[in-house]
Amino acid sequence: MSDRYVSGHHTDSTRHSVASAQPLQAICDSVVQHLSRVDFQRAYALLPVADFLECGVRFVLTETGLRPEFTRSEFSEQDLVRARSLQTTVLGAPLPRTPLERLHALLQRCSVALMQRGQPSAVNLLALNLLYRLRQPLRRQLPWARRRDQACELLVSVLLQEPLERARLLLQRQALGQEQLRLRQQQRLGVNGPPHWPERAAYRAWLRQNPGSRILVTLHMGHYREAFHWLAAEAEPGRRVISLQRERDDTGCQRHRVDPRLQHQVLGRGLETTASVVAALRGGDTTLAILCDLGPRFGATEDVTLFGQPSRLVRGPALLAILGRAPLVPFVTLTRGGRDCIVMAPVIAPQLQSGETLAHGVQRITATLARCIEHWVRMAPEQWRFLPGAGMFLNTPGGRQHEC
Repeated sequence: MSDRYVSGHHTDSTRHSVASAQPLQAICDSVVQHLSRVDFQRAYALLPVADFLECGVRFVLTETGLRPEFTRSEFSEQDLVRARSLQTTVLGAPLPRTPLERLHALLQRCSVALMQRGQPSAVNLLALNLLYRLRQPLRRQLPWARRRDQACELLVSVLLQEPLERARLLLQRQALGQEQLRLRQQQRLGVNGPPHWPERAAYRAWLRQNPGSRILVTLHMGHYREAFHWLAAEAEPGRRVISLQRERDDTGCQRHRVDPRLQHQVLGRGLETTASVVAALRGGDTTLAILCDLGPRFGATEDVTLFGQPSRLVRGPALLAILGRAPLVPFVTLTRGGRDCIVMAPVIAPQLQSGETLAHGVQRITATLARCIEHWVRMAPEQWRFLPGAGMFLNTPGGRQHEC
């Protein structure tokens, strides 16, 4: 579940659409298949990401490799021509394939196979840990990987105000933790039992006093999909639940569908989606699940302060709350002692303050969410999915250079 809202990529009504997106999908698949022979981060660096984005394709780097996402629903013949040209360029370029890189990539593919098809048993978790530990010494011998890791360590050290050694340890724990989390997502909802949720009674009392629409908002930490389930299920039967999805092929969304008594709908991003979500929220019987820790690549943003640095954060959650007249319910999912814990923050009212414009209201609420993000990340930085890429939020001339 994620945030496919207000994308910033508008569909041109004059665009000549093709019969289907299959040709473009085939191009993307061939590029991903070609680059799967090298390390994921190395593959991402070799991609002409900005050029593909102009064709309507965004490549996202995940724990299991590169994934293409379409930023619009209509494509022109010119898009396809340009995409084919980019495909030819990528497939024709020689890949860095030293013996060390080959071995590292092989171990990485083994880890991916385990994450995607394995069950979260103790044996598989141990195997994933072993594969990670085998990759690490190889990675340290790859010059490009060593430079990237050092840049990430420095960035995390500055943002969290931690010593370099501590930043290095946090990043190592984060990398292994994300792989283990991906493996655990293969199990069905509820296998681990209900989470530790101290504010559950208070949340139920708030629901009784506020029966209208609401927006559940969190960040990429822990089993946030399961947490969405537990919060959304605290509702009367028949209530509509909408998940805004960033990852179009995310089977976790299907596995973690909420209570079958509720009407659960998963939507993609787009202006039409935004309008339908706002209308549903105004209907007064909708729960929206959304993520807020995304930067400029994922939609229109607002200037905020994050980790003491000028940054940019998506404005979608704040805008939907104000336009949909629905309060924001911020929460985070942390793992403590092997058990999931849900921690909640004060509800954010959607009403504009006296004399406040819509733009100012969106900025104020987005800044409040930024403070929540920083507070929660500092509680358990190694559990945040975007710790290595925290530079994507920085609002500096070289902001994109800070992405790790």
